[in-house]
Amino acid sequence: MFKRIRQYLFIALIIGTVYFGLSRHIIFHGKDFYLLEKQDMTLEYTFFSIQEKSPKNILKIDPLRRAGIGGILEDLGMLTQQERYNFEQYFEYKSY
Repeated sequence: MFKRIRQYLFIALIIGTVYFGLSRHIIFHGKDFYLLEKQDMTLEYTFFSIQEKSPKNILKIDPLRRAGIGGILEDLGMLTQQERYNFEQYFEYKSY
C-alpha cells in the first residue's frame, strides 16, 4: 500500500516538473534568476542566460520578447523604457 502511494507521488512529482519546465522561461543573470510564463508550452528557451548579451539580441527572440523579458531588462537597468518600447515595436513589426 505504502509502496503504491510512493509510486503515485513520484509520478506526480515528475509530471509537475515537466509541466513547470514546459510553462516557464527561467532567465539567469549572474547568480540571480527570474521566471516568465511562456505563451506556448514548449521546451524552447526554457533556460536562458542574459549574461553578456546585448538587450537588442535578447529582444530579437520572439518567445522571450512576447513573454515579457523586456520588463526584466528594464528592471536590471540594461534598457530604458523608451529603448524597450522601440526595440519591441521594431521586432514585432519585423517578425510579420
